[in-house]
Amino acid sequence: MSAMHILALPNEILGMISSSLPVKALLNLSLVCKHFCTLAQPIIFHSISIHTLPIARSSSSRLSKVVSALTENPTLRGNVEALSLWTLSHTEKLEDQNALISLLPRLKFLQLQPPPAELDLSGNPLLETLDLDFDGFGDLYHAQNRICHASSMKVLSKLLWHPALRSLSASCVDLPEPDEGRFFAQERFATSPINCVSLKVYDADTIGALPQLLKSFKALQSFTLETICNYQDEDLIEQGMAPQSIGLALSDHTITLVDLIISSVNGAEFAETSLFGSLAQFRCLKRLGIPETFLASHEDERFDHPLPPNLSCLQLQYSMGSDPGHDEKRPQRIQRLRCLLTDKDLNVPLLKDLIWWYEQPECWTGITYGPETDIFELGEMFRCEGVRFQHKIATYYMDTPLAGARPSE
Repeated sequence: MSAMHILALPNEILGMISSSLPVKALLNLSLVCKHFCTLAQPIIFHSISIHTLPIARSSSSRLSKVVSALTENPTLRGNVEALSLWTLSHTEKLEDQNALISLLPRLKFLQLQPPPAELDLSGNPLLETLDLDFDGFGDLYHAQNRICHASSMKVLSKLLWHPALRSLSASCVDLPEPDEGRFFAQERFATSPINCVSLKVYDADTIGALPQLLKSFKALQSFTLETICNYQDEDLIEQGMAPQSIGLALSDHTITLVDLIISSVNGAEFAETSLFGSLAQFRCLKRLGIPETFLASHEDERFDHPLPPNLSCLQLQYSMGSDPGHDEKRPQRIQRLRCLLTDKDLNVPLLKDLIWWYEQPECWTGITYGPETDIFELGEMFRCEGVRFQHKIATYYMDTPLAGARPSE
């Protein structure tokens, strides 16, 4: 039996083999012959990632080179479905971001740090996921002796009604005063097709234009709000938004939300002047991450309001704030968990996971809180009722079990 030449194999099989190769091997494969180049290039250019750092000050721009290469090769442009740009170098022209994005008609995933003030997605009708990081947004314009007249909220307001967009993540977002809610026209409320939103806000002491932003979405299924304090001083504790204000802002999505995550990290504390209110109206909610102070005051031995009836995963956050290594309200908090378990069949019969997150400022890492026997006893109590109990000490939400868990279907 004569040996079969590899080029005699069907392209479908060769394509399956090629798709499992690392990028370096694919680059080598593309140099073997024209046929292999045709097979490798669509895989190589399926995803493009460009990182340029502030220290990169060469006269040549990596971004402009990619724009030139794709401009000259229309076939490659149709292969790109994912694009990530970290363009923090002073040599990168902001216009090149839009130029590159406009060349990619099949783009489905886009990640930018920072985005241009006039981000144009009109040439990307298939875009489903957008991840924007506004860190360095104004600084990059200043470094290029340019004036930026747009805030992060203004940039977001122009993108909400992209027809295919379903997931929006934004970091370093500023929440301006409510008057900037004018960016979100009332006649367009409840019309944005986006159903998954994640916002990371720094040093926010007011809810600002967040209600107008949330009213723009037709049917939110997942919402994450993370406030972060830039912790410089051990005596500085940032007061965040009032829980009741956030609850009211989400009132338009009570029947559609499946995942709701609210956290304050690195020493930030939410104001204790109000509670979130009843969560029983969020009947579809399956995953909930929320500060304990949203649900009960420090002295309460039970949560003041009912939890969502279909809840399967609950992460409770307790900010240690200015009390490193000390939790004087621990007995009341433990009693609340005991009452939650006692009332489980009545209030949260589908609960399968409970996470007790002690959030501590970054400068106090390594400190423990309370005896380990408490954690062991709580774990055994919940296990006997069919609930997995986890205790986590971490500074950031991203390091908690809920952040790594699979979202509800």
